[in-house]
Amino acid sequence: MLSSCRTSREGEWYSEWDRAGACRAPGVHAPWGTTPAGTRLGACQGHEGRYLWVLYVADWCGASRQQQAWAAQAFRAFPEAASVAVVMTGGAQVFQAATPADALAWSVALGVPADRVAVEEDSTRTVPQHLLLGPDGRTLWRYVGVLEADRMVGVLEDFRSGRRRPGIR
Repeated sequence: MLSSCRTSREGEWYSEWDRAGACRAPGVHAPWGTTPAGTRLGACQGHEGRYLWVLYVADWCGASRQQQAWAAQAFRAFPEAASVAVVMTGGAQVFQAATPADALAWSVALGVPADRVAVEEDSTRTVPQHLLLGPDGRTLWRYVGVLEADRMVGVLEDFRSGRRRPGIR
């Protein structure tokens, strides 16, 4: 497991998966990992027809900890048309995997049901990271870095209203 914690050099960043159509791309879409309840959670299962905001975090990362309060505030303000998922990429120490107990603690802190927080195995993601999928399962926006609650809510509302279009590059 290797990942990075960012507080600078923030911005939009898109993966090959995003460019290929995300959940609409051909092939298998494996889940991120396991929730504290032992169920599997992934981007392409159970979110059809809704926006999905995914927050990737690591418990050891100070920037992820900074993101926690703003994300909790934003998630409370999200409309019913949006789902939330949280993906734990690391535990309390660098190079340590997150545990179900870590995921449960973040679930409580964010006000997100425990079945919406997964522990990702063997993660190499830079965190904190945000991913917004549209109701059709395609990536609308991906951002690496800390976002304040108002910006998170604003990004979602801009896409929902049509004021903003995907800028995948």
